[in-house]
Amino acid sequence: MRRRTGYGMKRALTPALVLALALAASASHAAALYGCGDLGNPGQFGPFDYRVIPPQPKFLVESAHFPPKVESLQAGNSSSLGGDIDYTLRAIPNQPRALMAMSRLGAKLRTERPPGAHFPIECYFERAIRFVPDDPMPHLIYAIYLKDRKRLAEAGQQLAEAERLRGE
Repeated sequence: MRRRTGYGMKRALTPALVLALALAASASHAAALYGCGDLGNPGQFGPFDYRVIPPQPKFLVESAHFPPKVESLQAGNSSSLGGDIDYTLRAIPNQPRALMAMSRLGAKLRTERPPGAHFPIECYFERAIRFVPDDPMPHLIYAIYLKDRKRLAEAGQQLAEAERLRGE
């Protein structure tokens, strides 16, 4: 599709450009709606990329804040369930199991901001994607979250981006 700009120039809108604009709009939508915060973790631990985090910091975060009882949504470990998952995701924004757990916790409690969470659930996806834009897993898990909320067009966009990144 070609569009004429105000200055008589023609510019092609490729499918990749349309997808990129849609993804940017979705992420900026979450940030604008919720104020998803910067990625620093002042006075805390991290942030670390889950794909390359050294074993010792990963163990420290996950043993204190994301043991099996937290991941399975049975009970918090060092605070509330939402607080422990929140800490994990602020320290390791793209921790895939913690992203899934936060999404499941919101569904279980029927809220978009579980008690103890610093941000609404959608912000954790926006933060993970902003922190590691080349990681396909946050996009995939975000697609599942969106599908569960019947936001199928957005889910399809996230899934397409996950596939694109996986191919790279």
